[in-house]
Amino acid sequence: MPGTTTTRRAARRVLFDLITNLGFPGTADTVAAGSITDAYAFQDSALGVNHFRGTYIYRPTTTGDDVVKKAGNLTLATGLLAHTGSNYTDITETLYEIIGPLHPDELNACIQRALRKVYFETQTVLTLGSDLATITDFDMEANNTTSWTATSSTLTKSTGVANVFSGLRSLRVANSGANGRAESVSYPVHRGEPVYIAAIARADVGTANFQLYDITNSVALQTFSSTQEGWVHFWWQGNVGSTTEEVAFRLIGTESTADVYWDSIVFYRLADRRIVAPSWLDEPWKFLKLRQAVYKRNLAANVDDANSRTFADWFTPQHFTLDPFHPEANAYAVQLRKPLPSADLWLEGKRPFFDLEPLTNDTDTTTAPLQQLLAYTKLELAQLLVKRYPTDPSWRELLLEATKEIEAETLARPEVPQEPIRKNLLGRI
Repeated sequence: MPGTTTTRRAARRVLFDLITNLGFPGTADTVAAGSITDAYAFQDSALGVNHFRGTYIYRPTTTGDDVVKKAGNLTLATGLLAHTGSNYTDITETLYEIIGPLHPDELNACIQRALRKVYFETQTVLTLGSDLATITDFDMEANNTTSWTATSSTLTKSTGVANVFSGLRSLRVANSGANGRAESVSYPVHRGEPVYIAAIARADVGTANFQLYDITNSVALQTFSSTQEGWVHFWWQGNVGSTTEEVAFRLIGTESTADVYWDSIVFYRLADRRIVAPSWLDEPWKFLKLRQAVYKRNLAANVDDANSRTFADWFTPQHFTLDPFHPEANAYAVQLRKPLPSADLWLEGKRPFFDLEPLTNDTDTTTAPLQQLLAYTKLELAQLLVKRYPTDPSWRELLLEATKEIEAETLARPEVPQEPIRKNLLGRI
């Protein structure tokens, strides 16, 4: 994943520079209940009193009815621009934007739709789901911690490079008491059946404990520990208890000061031959590879050096197929044609940035390549404005410009390195 981030506000401001008549940002000298004053931007004798009529005054750092109002009359002598709505409540925040041909919400929606067309290649652990329950957030990629229950700990998601082994995020479990933990949802199993479990974690402070917990009988089935500050891979294969019907995972720190980062969890019922694919894999072309992890360095019993990992590829159709499953939830499932291994399976695919970084708010960030994001946003804007203003040639020109930029960005990112570049792939890297 790219390391550079862009906020929605920053993307909008670049678009103002690139697209004539879209709008501009500014900082008002003063804000009154019915107007904003900016002598630099508005005190211009070449403008008329109705120059900004039909545009929007957008104050993205305010709330409620203060955010968007239509512009009214311009007072040239003082640079005062009135609005036509109810009085502002907030007259201290001076940041504003003037947006012309469309509502600010539409502009933001164009940026968000663009993120649905910009993809990143991701590698995610393929873990178990079933018709009875679904393990949620075992790749730790959600931008919240709602899938985990905290006990004597504070749970947050980390995006720092040093604290993420794969993907965008890891789960940080910072203890407030001894044996603090995060606990997963419970998952049904058959009594006495063979399972395989694994996790990748690092103990920044203290001791990390990976535990398979028997919900049915309120007892720990297996616990594995590490004090390594580097990334480790916990794993175990064995049978659940003869009376066990539900299990959960506990991600524990031993000491009251323990601070542990958890990157992913794997859980397989070894008799199963179908694993539901992630919900974002809703089209076959988004699937790239299925790979089995192999760890080359063992640190202790059931603990490997995570960075010693290599991969052995599985092939279709001799090893597996990608089959339609449930289009309203998880569109595809991996149907295995050989037994599940006592090892992690990882799926490589293409996922839209919007899934993880939808830019719902102005301060939200995305790691999508900025030029790609801008090109697709231009396309979204042009497609909208060509229909709205059919006699204005500037929007048709923008549509052509965006199409060429997208093609250039696509050709700069071939789908398969060292293979002939495929053309006309708008919407794919």
